[in-house]
Amino acid sequence: TGGSLKDINHMDLSQLQRNLRGVTMTVMCDIDNPLCGDMGAAVIFAPQKGADPTQVALLDKGLRHFGALIHKELGMDVISLPGAGAAGGMGGGCAALFHASLCSGIQTVLKAVGFADKAADADLIVTGEGRLDSQSIHGKVVAGVAEAAPPHVPVIAIVGGAADGAEAIYAKGVTAVFSINRLPEDF
Repeated sequence: TGGSLKDINHMDLSQLQRNLRGVTMTVMCDIDNPLCGDMGAAVIFAPQKGADPTQVALLDKGLRHFGALIHKELGMDVISLPGAGAAGGMGGGCAALFHASLCSGIQTVLKAVGFADKAADADLIVTGEGRLDSQSIHGKVVAGVAEAAPPHVPVIAIVGGAADGAEAIYAKGVTAVFSINRLPEDF
């Protein structure tokens, strides 16, 4: 758990490595944040989940400890690995423990659906996200769609809420943002 990451002092992966021999794993990440630090999983996402500043500091310290242990025991630097902070550090854990390749989820999906070909004749592209904020430019759907859109095609984002930092999305190529509601508030 997040609270016990700081207590791990050794990993025995011998059985796991035997079981995964010959297995190739790719993990799609919706963000490119590192494992820890100012842009890491705990600092950026734990407050959204209700963590107070003391809890955020403990979680970040635990992630940093776990990253250092991975480096020491496996020789892999996941602390600054782009995408390592995805899903609370799951990206970094998968990269280190399962030798997974981390890739952008939105780029993978856009390629799979042939977005470039479909968008070439579009008059308008509409995309969306639950909450548009400063994190949206770090590998999330709206930024990925806007970056992949042809320059002559306007991109409109319809979002559940727009928070501080949402304006950064315009630099990625979004033409307009429309929020269907203010951010959720207590009754």
